[in-house]
Amino acid sequence: MESCEHVAVGDAITLSAADGSKVPASSTGLPVGSRMLSYGHLIALGGDFYGVGAEAESPGHPPLAALDPISSSVNPAQAFSSAYLTLVGAPASELDGILAVMNEEQAAIDAARKDKVEPSVAYEKLGDSLSYKWNEITGGGPASLGVVSILTMPGRYINLASVNMDHFGKDAVTAYLAGHGLAMTQAAQLHGQDPNSTAVQMKLLQAYGINAFADHFLTDLFAAGHTRTPRRALWATPQTIAGETGLLARAAHNEDNSNGLHVQNARGDTWAAYGDGKELDSVNAANFAMAVAATQASADEVYRAFVTGSVAPGASAAALQYVPTLDFSAKPVPGGPNYAPLFWADPENNVYRRGGDAGQWPDKNNYDYVYPFSDAEMVAQVKNLISGGTTTTSVACYLQKGSDVTWQWGLNADNSYYKLNGYWITTPHTRLQKFVTDTDEAEMMAAANRAIAYYNRTGYSVIGLFAADSSGGYNYPILVGESELYPTL
Repeated sequence: MESCEHVAVGDAITLSAADGSKVPASSTGLPVGSRMLSYGHLIALGGDFYGVGAEAESPGHPPLAALDPISSSVNPAQAFSSAYLTLVGAPASELDGILAVMNEEQAAIDAARKDKVEPSVAYEKLGDSLSYKWNEITGGGPASLGVVSILTMPGRYINLASVNMDHFGKDAVTAYLAGHGLAMTQAAQLHGQDPNSTAVQMKLLQAYGINAFADHFLTDLFAAGHTRTPRRALWATPQTIAGETGLLARAAHNEDNSNGLHVQNARGDTWAAYGDGKELDSVNAANFAMAVAATQASADEVYRAFVTGSVAPGASAAALQYVPTLDFSAKPVPGGPNYAPLFWADPENNVYRRGGDAGQWPDKNNYDYVYPFSDAEMVAQVKNLISGGTTTTSVACYLQKGSDVTWQWGLNADNSYYKLNGYWITTPHTRLQKFVTDTDEAEMMAAANRAIAYYNRTGYSVIGLFAADSSGGYNYPILVGESELYPTL
């Protein structure tokens, strides 16, 4: 879900106070460090903006330098606690900045509704503009550089997204249960104490705050793109670059969010679920209501622990009865309620690509799954799914010489050069990776080759090529990383 979609779900529930009275979550402040935040805002902040996760050496997946999913940890509860504490200790200026951008998001939604159009129209207009701002606020490069900043100067917001297995499928269940268990444990420890005590009341509210952070992972499961995308299996696919697997997962995620899926839960309810950017649309009303019901059940279970002094076993968590069925391990076959998924992972986590030739793919009704297939083929196949491609034949170069990195020049198709506004940093970036977008590849690659030839003569190393307009605006990446990663360069 998008941030304000998370907020809307969380703020739609009620909370039980220590004395048993019901209070609206939207107007009940939950203490997090020195701040008071609503249940919905805590759901939105959890996982997407704050988290550190498990140990880098956790088994079963490639190593990461600093961030690791909660679901990868040998001790998910401890990993969740560490993630939650990053929010508790967040600088006030950073948190204020994040929430201010969320207010921009909400204003766009409100404007769409005033114009009598669906909120998804507002999200289409916003594009990735809010992500650029959140990236800068959480330590990344300037938002004014757009996608360049995200790809080459990622802040915590982008780094967390690059390892966001906790937001998909069974991994999301693991992350949710880790935090939900901690919240219930804190509430249960208050059992038998004076409900009129200010200290008891505050500790119960703190337990709700922990639970709201966990409910981020719960509510993500009500976005269609989070139910069957094999995020972890794609990440662990051999011979791939982490950024590319994220790109592939995003393509599958976006497709299901936009088109919707028919889903069913353990209660036997069936409904149509859409996802990020469409959660607040009228077509998604049944799914939104189910997400609210699950979140209400989650919060109620925290209060039940307070009243009874006992903690419900994780597997029996009430909220999971509302979650769409997550078992997509069976090979997709025609005749089901949904179209063929873009990627499918078998029980051994081998990833299969939906069938179809490059010129005709993706065909959502093609069940001739392809395995194995190369990294290059994966990216080539998926690039046409990424929206916002550009057909300009201008190329801007991102250069490195020694420890300095800068935007230096743009190269037009007629071999003329234009000056770009340089942005300098003091240390080289080691996390640069290759990306491909939907564009006129032959023309763009020809211009790219001219750019590389020119800069090789100047002693610079070309570490990034982006489509750019003549005013120096930065649009979409052609290549980020060493040039040999792309065989035509």
